[in-house]
Amino acid sequence: MRCAAACAQEWNAAIGSIYAGIATPTEAASLGVVGALIQAAASKTPTLNMLREAVKGTMRTTVMIVLLMIYPGIAMWLPGQFH
Repeated sequence: MRCAAACAQEWNAAIGSIYAGIATPTEAASLGVVGALIQAAASKTPTLNMLREAVKGTMRTTVMIVLLMIYPGIAMWLPGQFH
């Protein structure tokens, strides 16, 4: 239950800042990350390995999104090279 309350607080802070016009979605995401780090530090559970895994997962997702944006351009460019 404690986790649910913490997650609700993070969600309210991020979404609330967008609806209030205080932050853009990108800024709200960073607000959520900072809040999550503060809560993790307060509970004294974070480890360097947990941070490393979180960064690896974030990078994996970012690379997939970037590739999804690049591949259509390659797919449009490539057939024109064989005329």
